[in-house]
Formats: sequence, structure tokens, C-alpha cells
Amino acid sequence: MALVTGIDVGVLEYGTMVQWLGQGGPQTATIVRVRTDCGESGVSVSWNDSPSATSMALAIAAWFREALVGIDVRHHPIAAERVMETAAWNGTSCVAIAAVDNAMWDAKAKCLGMPLHALLGTRHLSLPAYGVSREELSMTSADQVIEHVLRFKQEGHRGYKPHLWGDPRLDLDACAAIRRAVGDEFALMFDPLGRYDLFEALKVGRGLEELSYLWLEDPLPHSQRHGYPWLSRQLAIPVFATDALYWSFGDYLEAASRQCPVGLRLDAGRQGITFCRKVVEAAAPYGVRCEFHAFGPEPNSIAGLHVALSQKLESYYECCVPVADYVVPGFDAPTAIDGGGRVAAPKGPGLGLAVDWDYVDRHTNWIKE
Repeated sequence: MALVTGIDVGVLEYGTMVQWLGQGGPQTATIVRVRTDCGESGVSVSWNDSPSATSMALAIAAWFREALVGIDVRHHPIAAERVMETAAWNGTSCVAIAAVDNAMWDAKAKCLGMPLHALLGTRHLSLPAYGVSREELSMTSADQVIEHVLRFKQEGHRGYKPHLWGDPRLDLDACAAIRRAVGDEFALMFDPLGRYDLFEALKVGRGLEELSYLWLEDPLPHSQRHGYPWLSRQLAIPVFATDALYWSFGDYLEAASRQCPVGLRLDAGRQGITFCRKVVEAAAPYGVRCEFHAFGPEPNSIAGLHVALSQKLESYYECCVPVADYVVPGFDAPTAIDGGGRVAAPKGPGLGLAVDWDYVDRHTNWIKE
């Protein structure tokens, strides 16, 4: 048996300075631990998605701590489906539900003695890695961005995805300068963070085609997302969406079936492994590739790595840099880039996280029963 015997939820406070939060004040992570009678514990680590440091943990404890006890994790996600859906229907955030879902998957794979990607069906033994960094959002010139990108190229990344300023002319000029600086073999993608209208996106997309960028991501705001089919038909460069949590499963399915956009963005850390896996399986028959967003701490982003490794079409691993901003003390994620600029499939059971439970237990404010 592999029955859930208890759910521990808590908040870990630590001192790593996250670049876009500025100086001062600790960062907090929400920790979910699923204990089982097979002797294994599943775990997930998520940044808090609410103003209060404890409100997400309290919501998880209220909805799941009792409801999941007695469920056999080997039967997840079907065994917990009704509990998860009820929580969603009643307004529990998708990030909180994802934290529980991912911990259940980790427990399931551990109780079965295999890496999670193997449980899902490994199709790739490694993925190429590209860098993203919010440091870039404070930069005011193309020269600063180029210096920044070259640093990560030298550190071994296979590519980089800039975000720039949201001005089509300035952005295109900078994209051209970056391409000249890094050469033709270095992978480049571009994400303007939904700051263009439809015709600006068309202009930039055509410019990126000439510069051999791999894809244009989220050029339109969510309010204009119905423009993606038209935009995708006008451009040869693949258009990817969405980076936000506005789309339902039905929205993803519609986009995949119409192949507009031709690529979909998912976030296993915020949407959960179960949701992402459903989208990947629905998109595959249409030849639509999914790329996984890295959000929050590296122990959270690793969930997307496992789903991506089981996807038929090879994707990239998005690596948030500098890495130090995404480390959570007590947790070690096996996502280091090798000499070939790739991230290898984790070999340990479950998500593959190495956890110093002595440290985590001493420094986590666990929600009392």
C-alpha cells in the first residue's frame, strides 16, 4: 500500500534576495509534504502567491490535510481528482492546488521507486537550456543587454530569451544587435511580455524571422488573445502563448486544435503536473509543442522539467538566472547545466530533490493541526 497518512504544510522564510523585489525583507516559500505508509514523503516547494506569508499554506491545510488522508498515492491523480476539483470550484488558487498536486506526484513516483519522468514515460534524457533574467528589465540600453547575454553564453547556456522594453522599434534594434553579438548558432527567443498590439506584433515578428529567432512569445496582452490565430497565419516564426494563468484547459485545447498559436506555454509550478500533462497529451496529435515556464524557486521549476522530458517533441529548459536568486535552503534541485549546455533527466526517485529535512523542519513554520 501507499496510503497518505498526513499532509504537512508550512512556510519557510529565508534570506535570499530576489532580484526584482529589491533589497530588504526575507523571501518565503510554501512547503507541502505528503507522508505515506510506504515510508516515502512527497514534497513540493512554491513561492507564496498571496500578500500574506501564511495564507496560501492555511488554504492548503484547510482543503487538503484531512481530505487526502487514506488516498493511495499510486492512484493519483484519479484518486484525488474530486478533492482537487472541489477546491478549485470554491476559489482555491491554482498555485495552491498545484503545490499539492506536485507533492502527490512526487510521493507516487517515490513509492514506485522511479524518477517522475520515467513514470510519465521518458522520451528525452536531457534538454537544451536557455537563460531568462529579470535583471534585464532594469537595463536601459542594448549594450547592457548584450553584455548580460554574453555572460550567460559564456556560462554554458545554449540560448537566451530577452524581454526588453515594449517599444517595437527599440526592441527590434536590440534584437538585431544581440544576434550580431552572439552569432548565428546561439538560440534566441523573444518575449515582449504582452506589450504589443496586433500590428506591432506583426512588425516585430517579421523582423525576428530575418534574425533567425526561434520563436516570438506572448506579444499580445490577454485581452487581445483572439488575435493569435490571425497573427500566427501571417508569420513564419512560431508564435507561443500563454505565459499567464488566464487560459482554461478548453482555451489550450482550442488553440492546439487550430494550431494557432503553434506553441503553448505551461507552468507546472503554478498549474500543476496533472494539468500540464493533460495539455501536452491534447496538443501532441496536432504537432503543437509545449514549452515550460520557470517560475519561482528551482525546486518548483523542476516539476516542468519532468513533464517536458516525457513530451514527444523536444523542448527547452528555461533556466532562471542568476541561479542564486532561485535557491531555497534545504533543497537541492538536480538542474545544473552540463558542458553541452543541457540539463540531464534527474536520476533520483520522484522529482529528484535532495532535501535536508533536519534544516527544513527547524526553519519551517508548520501549520498546526
